[in-house]
Amino acid sequence: MIRIHILPQVRAVTAFSAAELRRMVGCILHSLDWKAGDLEILVTSDREVAQKNRDLLGLPGPTNVLSFPLDMDPRTGLNGSIVLSAHALYRESDLYAQEPAEYWLRMLAHAVLHLGGYEHGPEMEEMTGLCIARALEETRGK
Repeated sequence: MIRIHILPQVRAVTAFSAAELRRMVGCILHSLDWKAGDLEILVTSDREVAQKNRDLLGLPGPTNVLSFPLDMDPRTGLNGSIVLSAHALYRESDLYAQEPAEYWLRMLAHAVLHLGGYEHGPEMEEMTGLCIARALEETRGK
């Protein structure tokens, strides 16, 4: 089950609705041939992400995305939580001159890969690109 929570104060800067986010995560999982177990995605503000970053990871300030895996065996069902800062993603899409929807998709794929045990590096970058291409292909009806 994929549960999506978008806080009201960030809806104006969120690239997707809850239904669209659920569909995009489903496409990413499908592109990896992974199943959804119990996934929760929270779209929130810089302020809340900064607090979670500090309280849970001991790191200062906001970040774009946090991933908290519960079960890292994607073959039997991926379980965990993803927290996205709508503010950070909005700023970064502009900074990197990417369409907001494309950047959100990139960060969703990045977060899902973290839940599946991937760490930053060339392999993760390659897998992120593959996820995006396949998810876009799937959403456009191939």
